[in-house]
Amino acid sequence: ICFTFSVVILCCVSLLTFAASAKTIHLLMEAVPDTFYIQDLLPEFEKETGIKVEFEIVNYAQMHGKLLPQLLSPKGVYDAIVVDNYWAGEFPAAGWLERLEPYVEKTPGIKLEDYLPSMLDMVGYYEGKLYMIPFYNYTMILIYRNDLLTQAGAVIPDTVEEYVDLCSRMTQDIDGDGEVDIYGTSMMGLKPDPICMEWSNYLFSSGGDYYDENWHAIINSPEAVKATRLYAKNMHLNAPMGAPGFGFDEAINVVAQG
Repeated sequence: ICFTFSVVILCCVSLLTFAASAKTIHLLMEAVPDTFYIQDLLPEFEKETGIKVEFEIVNYAQMHGKLLPQLLSPKGVYDAIVVDNYWAGEFPAAGWLERLEPYVEKTPGIKLEDYLPSMLDMVGYYEGKLYMIPFYNYTMILIYRNDLLTQAGAVIPDTVEEYVDLCSRMTQDIDGDGEVDIYGTSMMGLKPDPICMEWSNYLFSSGGDYYDENWHAIINSPEAVKATRLYAKNMHLNAPMGAPGFGFDEAINVVAQG
């Protein structure tokens, strides 16, 4: 059983915005299926515009560390980048991104009204200025092996407490040698982002939040304490031994391998 995570990932600029001024553009993007769809379209783009695209794909754990030196340099190599929502305020606040309104106005194919207003407002704008355009987002879902749940006569949980109980039930020593053969869940514990994303599932499902309506931190609330205890229980009792160091790829690969 595995939570996948609600994360908004944003493309900072459209490729077409560079058509009038560049012969070669350089992109840095994350190694996810959405990026490979873009990669497949590059020959068509290059033929239509005459612009060559240098495409660099890295895994998520490398992205921030790879971007910072380039963003700090007066002559960074990247023209367009993918920005996690955690960095949506960091990068424009530091003055590292160019405003997109002039490019949007000159590119008929980009229609801001096509995007969910709440999403565009949350991660596209900084201090009322447009710096990013949503590219793709993950959806929070629960995935599971139906064969194992059917075999155990289990049902899909409705609450986070039921989820943790189910994970405990599904963690099994099949051959009786005292070692776990099937883990009930796959989790992320890697710092800084993955552990935050994983724990947030428990926080929000427990009725908690990071801030109150006045932006006072409330991560020491009873709901947050409850969420942390449930997260820690699941991590230490029901997840693989390496889970505290898992990021996206590792957590999903464990599930994919059965």
